Amino acid sequence: MQKEEQVQGQFSQARYLRGLPDPLRSSGDFNIVPGQSLLWHVRSPFEYKVRMDAEGLEHWADGRWQRDRQTGTGDRAQLAFFRDIIGGRFESLSQHFSMQLSGDEKRWQLHLTPSSVLMKQIFATIDITGDAYVRTVKIAEAQGDRMELEFSALSHGQ
Repeated sequence: MQKEEQVQGQFSQARYLRGLPDPLRSSGDFNIVPGQSLLWHVRSPFEYKVRMDAEGLEHWADGRWQRDRQTGTGDRAQLAFFRDIIGGRFESLSQHFSMQLSGDEKRWQLHLTPSSVLMKQIFATIDITGDAYVRTVKIAEAQGDRMELEFSALSHGQ
């Protein structure tokens, strides 16, 4: 699995919402510095930049980063969870999920089932696949929606 180093690449996301016949799709670039921040730059269907760090969310607007002042403690925990998944930092997930790992370092799959009351209210399952990098993340939410992320053109940053 991934080592603790900066990774950048491209993503494509499909969000399947109950009641909508087709998924909502987006794509763009990302850059993650494990334990610090995740920059998520959506390029399609519209341009949007968000940066997630230990303090919460920042959005790029009017030529500068603007802190989302509404980010609460629970939101920060969810953001850290998201950064950990994309960054391949799975050790912290064992607090809230039972984990089943299969495969080897060249091709592995991690199946997460929520074990804490809070996570059971949010997620049904999470499946992550990868090699040296996280390649796909599939999230089935408790209320029936789901999200699929695919990562490509991955490289180690400077």
